[in-house]
Amino acid sequence: MDSVTRVHAGELFSVSSTPLNPLPSAMNSQVTLVDSAALQPEQGLASTLLYFDVDNVHNATLSSPGGSASYIIESSPHATRTTVSRTTRSGLAPVVVGLIKRNNIIPDKITLEDGSSRHISEWLKTGQFSHRPSARAEMHVKGHKYIWTINPAGQLCMYAAEDETTPLAWVNRSRTQAVKGQTIVTPAVLALQKEVDNLRDEVVIAMTILEHKRRMSEKMTQVLISTSYSGQGCHPGGPVV
Repeated sequence: MDSVTRVHAGELFSVSSTPLNPLPSAMNSQVTLVDSAALQPEQGLASTLLYFDVDNVHNATLSSPGGSASYIIESSPHATRTTVSRTTRSGLAPVVVGLIKRNNIIPDKITLEDGSSRHISEWLKTGQFSHRPSARAEMHVKGHKYIWTINPAGQLCMYAAEDETTPLAWVNRSRTQAVKGQTIVTPAVLALQKEVDNLRDEVVIAMTILEHKRRMSEKMTQVLISTSYSGQGCHPGGPVV
């Protein structure tokens, strides 16, 4: 485990460290770095940081520290319908950039800002996306192909198809730590490199879809583990297979 001790407000120091904004500069955190040599702050990664007001991909507001970018994610009670809206500084009503409709039988659909509607798989091929490192999804946007996957540190990351070594966007979940008797909560954040700032809408929509699938997969795994342990408790000979 590598130790990350640099802390400056509004900066992201590695693909696996969490931006600490605004936390004490003396704070230490233990994290696993994917490529510590290539992911140093001096190289200027993450030109845009979108912080979640709550660590929730069904209902949350994402905003940059300077207010230059902001998104609102809103969902129906069972997340069968989720809207992703981009807000503006002009005070105008938010613009819906993505409407996600999740279905149990027919394929999930998405409607984009231009009004076009399609199966999500035509735009974002998710397959059986889960929380495991083997999970992969393909996104085709503006003539380019991007790969979403879970990195070894457990974070959702997006790469250019031709270079799966340098993340172009990634998600850091919120983190709670005890520091000198105080509980400090670091907010979840979506980080984007400048190369994909022009795809900000698409990245936010894809992140919303994939983080939902990932978290549902995690919950299912927890339920299965809990059921397995319950089975061991009920059957002296071990779980029923």
